[in-house]
Amino acid sequence: MQPDEPRAATTRAYTRLRATAAQLGFLPPPVTLRLKLLQSSRCWSLFLQPAGESRIGPLVEWLEPWSPLRIEFGSRKVLRADFDPLPAEWLARFRSLEVEMLVLYADGSALATVAGPHAALSTFGRTVSSPTVRVTKVADSPRDVPLLTQAQDAALRAAIAAGYYKIPRPLTLQKLAAQMGIAPASLSERLRRAEGRVLTRYAQEGATTPWDARTIFDAHPVEDPPLLAPGGPQTSVDA
Repeated sequence: MQPDEPRAATTRAYTRLRATAAQLGFLPPPVTLRLKLLQSSRCWSLFLQPAGESRIGPLVEWLEPWSPLRIEFGSRKVLRADFDPLPAEWLARFRSLEVEMLVLYADGSALATVAGPHAALSTFGRTVSSPTVRVTKVADSPRDVPLLTQAQDAALRAAIAAGYYKIPRPLTLQKLAAQMGIAPASLSERLRRAEGRVLTRYAQEGATTPWDARTIFDAHPVEDPPLLAPGGPQTSVDA
């Protein structure tokens, strides 16, 4: 592996858990919802997509108890609600986990798909008062590989901050390299690699917004409501 290449993907464990909306820290929704929880450097974002036709008002009212910073409306019937900090009931349940998908049904049942270390998955199962959580799949996740290395990211951000990509350029590559304390040849290579990766990603995927990206919701179709046993939630193991 070259020193200026991203690290290889790491192994992540997945589990799907049948529970209730309340056990996952949510109120029963007005309609069946698919939710995706993402964290950025500034806040947590909860993306919601209702199944079928639905009015916006009841969804906004459903979000109000958690006091979102803002609510935005995107294409394909997706709402985005930002939180800072993340509501305590969600943080307690999903700490150290990635929420791949939540499906909340109007009858109060739920289906959660989460990923993370085995210990965190076990803690998640205990938190939602479920029987022992069983891992359904272990796979390499390409999303664990960053688009740029730290060196490439730093070089690209420094170039943008210095105005290197403005027309006309206010400084040369040599001056930018001197400001960063690296050799011009090294800076040139880092920028070329970073530019190549960013442009390739753009050409392949386009400038899509989070709610236009198929990876957020389309890979997880809404299923029929899970059947809950009288004794409580049940785990689900995929074939």
